[in-house]
Amino acid sequence: MFSASKHPIDAGGKLVYGLTPASRLLVGSTLNLSPLLNLMLGTIYVSSFFDLGRWFQHEMPDPTLFKMTHGREIWDLTDHDASFSKLFDNALAADSSFIMDIMVNKCSDIFQGISSLVDVDGGIGSAAQAIIKAFPHVQCSVLDLSHVVASAPIVGSA
Repeated sequence: MFSASKHPIDAGGKLVYGLTPASRLLVGSTLNLSPLLNLMLGTIYVSSFFDLGRWFQHEMPDPTLFKMTHGREIWDLTDHDASFSKLFDNALAADSSFIMDIMVNKCSDIFQGISSLVDVDGGIGSAAQAIIKAFPHVQCSVLDLSHVVASAPIVGSA
């Protein structure tokens, strides 16, 4: 995830490390995926994969790997563990911001003719915020669970 090159003479030809496009996503101010990695590499999430072999022996579709390991679905855990809920919300917001940056910059024509939209299961509203910023004429509403909505910022009002 990092580049390495011999620095010119002023550094004595020492090896110098730099950021690659992928590693810039971990430190960028606008597109920062580190909250998503914090979730995916965190103990709660990773520990589910320790039971992968046992999970493959179960009849599908229930339980999910996460439920088998933790005794509840990931959504239920967010309801009962405030710190995990914050980690989860921040991870999804980072992912949403990353995807929406691509959507509004590369696929903006899909928003032509739209005056309003509802983002169901929209988390803390990151996608809606990106749409509002790029297309101020679009009115966005976000629907999610009550504990998620309680921590979401309010952007604009009618």
